[in-house]
Amino acid sequence: MAAPKPKKKTIRTIPQARTAMRVPYPTMIDFGDDLRLDDPHVIESTPVLVQLRYRARVGDVTTTAVAHVVEPGRAAWPVVARVFERLIHDRGGAK
Repeated sequence: MAAPKPKKKTIRTIPQARTAMRVPYPTMIDFGDDLRLDDPHVIESTPVLVQLRYRARVGDVTTTAVAHVVEPGRAAWPVVARVFERLIHDRGGAK
């Protein structure tokens, strides 16, 4: 007998806000009963990347989550892509 297929989960996002540099980011991300991110606060923003702190709710537990959102259109620009790579490398994201 085959194992039952896992339920497909829907990830729902609420309309985006924008940083002062016009990088869009979601104001809410809902993973159903598993996780919900809302109440975003911009920690840092560049023309390509925004670092956010969200309130994270997992069941009855509320905590904090950090997310990085990349503006894909700008990240594809050759010069910007190089700067973005350096930002990641300088922050220890790549070795």
